[in-house]
Amino acid sequence: PESEQDVDMSCTCPDWANPCKHIAAVFYVLGVEFNRDPFLLLLLRGMSKERVLAALREKRAQISIVSKADSASSADQVQKSGTESRG
Repeated sequence: PESEQDVDMSCTCPDWANPCKHIAAVFYVLGVEFNRDPFLLLLLRGMSKERVLAALREKRAQISIVSKADSASSADQVQKSGTESRG
């Protein structure tokens, strides 16, 4: 579900409370299961744990490449400015 409107809560019990004790029990069990396995929430959204971890690894690798390029560029600038001040 992407929003609250995507979640339909209904129960056939005669209890008038919303949520009724049955729906509240389902919420409780879901909370316990999400605490046990946080990736379950993502799985319900159609993303497996493996897919999420692979995407995170790819993003980390991209950040690492950009960071190394930025570091190399900064080192080149420092080296150039040091050479220019001596000349």
